[in-house]
Amino acid sequence: MAQVPFTSFYWGPLAVYPTSTGLQDSITGLPQKGGNFNVGDYCDLTAADAAVWNKQYETNLYPGRYRIGALSPNATAANVAQGLPVALALGTSVNGVVIATAGSGQTPGTYVAQASSGAAVIQYTIGASGTLISVSVLNGGVYATGTIPTFTIAAGGTAGTVIAQMSVNVNNITSWDSSAVSLTNDPRGVFLAPVSSTQITSGAWVVFQELGIAEVFVATATATAKGSLAYVSASGGAVTTIAPAYQAATLGKTIDTAAANTLTHVELSLPVRQG
Repeated sequence: MAQVPFTSFYWGPLAVYPTSTGLQDSITGLPQKGGNFNVGDYCDLTAADAAVWNKQYETNLYPGRYRIGALSPNATAANVAQGLPVALALGTSVNGVVIATAGSGQTPGTYVAQASSGAAVIQYTIGASGTLISVSVLNGGVYATGTIPTFTIAAGGTAGTVIAQMSVNVNNITSWDSSAVSLTNDPRGVFLAPVSSTQITSGAWVVFQELGIAEVFVATATATAKGSLAYVSASGGAVTTIAPAYQAATLGKTIDTAAANTLTHVELSLPVRQG
């Protein structure tokens, strides 16, 4: 998406926006076009810009990259708060299917299979050799975030197996909880403000930080020195600091002394995903 001025964030970085454009028709409830504010847009905040935001919205933000994301309706409100990690939300439809095992001795032909749950449907072909040779999606269905349906190949013999791959939209985000942890080893960024369960259910677009100096809520300070590694250590978005070393789900390194149950300054080192 596009880089936009920080002033495009109409109600500031802590707001929960009701639509993907930040504006909503009072009668239909549908999004209204409102200039250069769209889901996935970002601003690279300078020190001067941050000073304006901090004065106007009583925040304590620093230069960095801030992006507008669509919060999954399956996000957990308790895990959405200042300094907690953002996860990439899994898509809600089957985008593709890959062959895991080809099987043997199956009856040649082309067949259709319904997903174990939901409306997804695939078509698969057993070749002359009795093995599974191709599979395609006829209907991707609609699923709750975090749900991956399964398909049963039923053509006799030793059945082949397939794996569903869900759609992915890098602008869709969610809380880092039991389902989110299994979706990505790399955090998407950190949240700036809490969101209520009602707002999540009705649809929420929020601003999160993905680059720069961020305030990260540290649950456990195993290491306290400046330069400690801050990483997501558990379900629920708990962040731990340890001595520098490789660790999955790393947010970045601390730039001041870390302490448990406090907001700690972290220089984010995350992959940037453009939608």
